[in-house]
Amino acid sequence: NSQAYFDGTRRTLLSQNKFSVLLPLVEERLQQRAPPDLYSLLGNLHWNMGKTSAADEAWSKAMSIAPNEATTYVAVAQSQFDNRLFDKAIVALQEGGDELNQPTLFAKEMSQLYGTVNKCKEGTAEFISYLRQSKKMAVAQSRISAYLISEQGIAETRKVLVETLRSTGSDMLL
Repeated sequence: NSQAYFDGTRRTLLSQNKFSVLLPLVEERLQQRAPPDLYSLLGNLHWNMGKTSAADEAWSKAMSIAPNEATTYVAVAQSQFDNRLFDKAIVALQEGGDELNQPTLFAKEMSQLYGTVNKCKEGTAEFISYLRQSKKMAVAQSRISAYLISEQGIAETRKVLVETLRSTGSDMLL
């Protein structure tokens, strides 16, 4: 199966950091079919080869191909995350939530990304959104506790929690 062969080749070349060898294979594959995940991979390759503008174009193209599919934004954000482009990954997920008219769709993922870039206030707000959707208190508690390792994290988390409690009463699930 050509897809299985391509996937194996892709994994091998990525693990060996042979981006310039993989690039023509991806470009050839894009001639045959152009799914968003392939454009995400193209963005990844360009980024790793120092072609940042081309990477941004590929990621934008991925999101424009299938803007009504959540997996599009996840693929782009994952590619950006893999390259330690956390702020770009946050923006991709925000755009996805907005485009799909579900602003809290990626709340869990965004909370984790905000934690990575030490934006505890935003991360706590996202996890409260996740908690309201999922009703999984234990997951929310564990995520929020990760923000409590610094004075800044404690202060920002506390502020969001107090504001939320004031606006919803005693039940943050509302």
